[in-house]
Amino acid sequence: MAYYLGIELNQREDGSFISQAGYAREILKKFRMDNSKSINTPVECGVKLSKHDEEEKSLHGRSTTIHLKIAKRILRYIKASSASVKLVVLGRQSSQRSWHGHAWIWLCLSGSVLFFAGGLTNAVRVIAMQRMERVTIDKLRGSA
Repeated sequence: MAYYLGIELNQREDGSFISQAGYAREILKKFRMDNSKSINTPVECGVKLSKHDEEEKSLHGRSTTIHLKIAKRILRYIKASSASVKLVVLGRQSSQRSWHGHAWIWLCLSGSVLFFAGGLTNAVRVIAMQRMERVTIDKLRGSA
């Protein structure tokens, strides 16, 4: 196992795995959210953020801002999903252009990275894509 830029690389006999679970634990601990309740969705449906939410706070008498609530919710979602989400690099198909007799299938994921208040907020889309890729791979394995 090795760590590079917060990414855990783990090579085993059954495959190679990439994860950010350790980095997620560090972030949760830093913001004292490591013992918080986890949730399955990053944001409630229909929530819209605005630059003017702070001004509206004084009119409605809210004690916290919408932005802070959403940031906490995203951290609670990261807590729920960080241990279960791993990008698996699979292989073992013979090919003339293989590495030691094994051709590797690489899964490439991309997405935008957004920061809010100095913290990463758009990891959600990448996590969802990783889950879809894993489900697709499992289905392909079953049909082979």
